[in-house]
Amino acid sequence: MASHGSFTIILLPKQIANEEQWNKLVELAREFRLTSLKLAGGLFGRSYEQEVDMPLEFWTNRVANPKATTFVAVRRETSDTNDTQSNDSKLIFESEWLGWIVPLGPQDGFAEFPGSTSPWEMLSRDNTVSPRNDAMPTSIRQFLITGMFVLPNTRGTGVGRALVNTALDNALRETKASGAKEMMCTLIVDKDNDPARTLYERCGFQGVREKWFKPEIGEERIALTMRLSRSVDAV
Repeated sequence: MASHGSFTIILLPKQIANEEQWNKLVELAREFRLTSLKLAGGLFGRSYEQEVDMPLEFWTNRVANPKATTFVAVRRETSDTNDTQSNDSKLIFESEWLGWIVPLGPQDGFAEFPGSTSPWEMLSRDNTVSPRNDAMPTSIRQFLITGMFVLPNTRGTGVGRALVNTALDNALRETKASGAKEMMCTLIVDKDNDPARTLYERCGFQGVREKWFKPEIGEERIALTMRLSRSVDAV
């Protein structure tokens, strides 16, 4: 748990022994995902209508996916500041969710993540992503940042940047623990989404490729691939 004044960032567990709590967690994740699709569905290439009727298994697999790490920013009430009894579980279930980010990985070596294919589909299919011919499988760990979303009335308060930096710091720790020398994070953003692109640039990402993309919903637009690399020596 990392506190940032009015909010706290929490790592969602991939399993909970208490079945009732686990089901509640999955439902909270489902509700927040559907909220993000209602408010910004066109930016995800998916729609609320496409996911609202998905079965429980779909949502359970998302939360429990071993290749997905979900960080959630929750509102931190003033009363929590001096409450030493507060813990991640209490905040997850009782506090308002403000935003989240879902890094997928790690993937050995340098891989391409095509914007035309859902990274979730690739991971569920074979739990990996096909490396490029020039991959360096033992020296790099690559992550794909997906599902970044912050509630509109919370934007501009530092939540987005804190989520991105938390994801990057975690990826770098995982990379170092694996013995690899370099961490690489990739994301794909709508080129015309200026606020998101500016946020990623401020966090150190650079645009590396543009490609016309036809999402499952909406009109064709330009997808910008952005990338950031860090050496484990930075830890």
